[in-house]
Amino acid sequence: MIKVYSVLVITSEKPLRIAEYELQPKGEVAIKGAEIVIKASFEDNAGDQGDGKTSVLLDADLIHFPLKIRPRMDGDHFFPLGFGMRKKLQDYFVDEKVPRDERDSVPVVLSGDDIVWIAGYRADERFKVTEKTKKFLRLVIVKGKF
Repeated sequence: MIKVYSVLVITSEKPLRIAEYELQPKGEVAIKGAEIVIKASFEDNAGDQGDGKTSVLLDADLIHFPLKIRPRMDGDHFFPLGFGMRKKLQDYFVDEKVPRDERDSVPVVLSGDDIVWIAGYRADERFKVTEKTKKFLRLVIVKGKF
């Protein structure tokens, strides 16, 4: 039995906690159990910035490879794009009303120890494209059975 805000869900399934992965430049990673693939590619120009949820364009010069993909951890924090200040990932999930049983299945993409993107939700302000950006990295999340 799981309470999802104002709804009580009765299920025998255990909530999914994704494993840890590494994502190389020009690579892709299939997240087992979550039925998603995260792809990385370099772009020649800023073009489409992406919606920040399923696709995001970042300043590649600020990224250290390989990227790490893992579930949330206690103490995680990031600077949500457009928010202007640091926020605990736990608080962000509560504010976005991400059901508690789904939070461990949300891929957290990191460069070193810094969160770059909460896949499916929001990028980090520190890695955004600016007028000084010379190299562009696109991250895309694709849903489906893989």
